[in-house]
Amino acid sequence: MSAGAAVALAADGAWFERDGRRVSLARRHAMRRLLHALVVHLRNAPGSAMSTDGLVAAGWPGERMRPDSGAARVYSAVRALRRMGLEGVLISAHGGYLLSATASIAVA
Repeated sequence: MSAGAAVALAADGAWFERDGRRVSLARRHAMRRLLHALVVHLRNAPGSAMSTDGLVAAGWPGERMRPDSGAARVYSAVRALRRMGLEGVLISAHGGYLLSATASIAVA
């Protein structure tokens, strides 16, 4: 899958679609919240990375954890989202993560 491939994202992070395949995150609550936060961040600050701390707060609201544990959770969730179909779209930069500016992203 190329980074320029068209991707459709639910505004609330409930699903994404790529190459004609829809992936539901309805039962993966933390990943859904992470994707939602990244969609909001894309709208408010396109091209800038969302911090790992910000993603921890979005994915696991109200949970207290050590910074290294939170970073590991984010890393694992991002890795899983990439394997599910967001490889080349969900990228790392400047100590955080963002949805690629080179991808064709439509938010539904």
